[in-house]
Amino acid sequence: MFRVVAVRYKPSRVGMAMAAVGPELRRACHHVVETKAGPFAKAISPVSSRRHQHYVQSFEIEDGFDTRDRGIDAIRVRAMTRLLNTSRHATVVEVGARVKLHGETYEIPGHFVLQNTLQFLHATRDQT
Repeated sequence: MFRVVAVRYKPSRVGMAMAAVGPELRRACHHVVETKAGPFAKAISPVSSRRHQHYVQSFEIEDGFDTRDRGIDAIRVRAMTRLLNTSRHATVVEVGARVKLHGETYEIPGHFVLQNTLQFLHATRDQT
C-alpha cells in the first residue's frame, strides 16, 4: 500500500536570490541568446545593398542584472542577457517610420526583428 506523507517546504529567500544572480544562470542566459536568439534574429534581418553598416551586422550581447521592482514577495534582482542592435537605423528597421522627402510621404514598414525573436524564444522554450 501507499503511505501519504505531508511535507512542508519553506523556501530560502536568500538562496533563491543567490540563484537568481548566480554564475550558472548568467551563463545559461548568455548561451540562449548566443546560440538561439542571435542566430534567429540575424536570419530574419533585412539586408540592404548600400554601403552603410547593415542591421544584421550590428547585434551585440549584453549581460547584466534586471532590478525592476516586482512587488513585495518578488526577487528584486535577476540575471539577464539582452540582444541589442546598435545600428543607427535599428528603430526604423524594428518599428518602421514615415519619411517626408521632397513633399512626398513614404511609409517604411517595420520588420519587428527583435519582437519576432522574442516570440520565437517563447515558442521554443520547452525544447532543449
